[in-house]
Amino acid sequence: MDDDTRHLERTRPGEGSVAVFEFPLEFALRQNRPNPFSSRTAIHFDLPAATRVALDIFDIQGRGIRMLASGKYPAGDHAVDGDKRATDGSMVQPGVYLYRMSAVVFRPGRRWYCSHRTDRRES
Repeated sequence: MDDDTRHLERTRPGEGSVAVFEFPLEFALRQNRPNPFSSRTAIHFDLPAATRVALDIFDIQGRGIRMLASGKYPAGDHAVDGDKRATDGSMVQPGVYLYRMSAVVFRPGRRWYCSHRTDRRES
């Protein structure tokens, strides 16, 4: 068992078989491969829970070039293919580009207050 994954085991009712699913423990954005590339590359990322993901490419000045991924992904390891095209279909110039993954996981939370005072209704 890897230190960077968690395991979920399930059995089917009436059967002795066990299905094992591995999920990453944390969000991770991996280096694209190959890098540098001349025509195509793949960007891998890990999700510990199902969530909405956006994967964007920027030039070195921070201008948006293209969105490679957008949508809901299940927990697990994922890869998105990319090429040298911008959103408008034009080919980008050779150079250094940046990519960023944004992932949203909703974990609601609220504050609750407890006082030292005893409420008469609780007695």
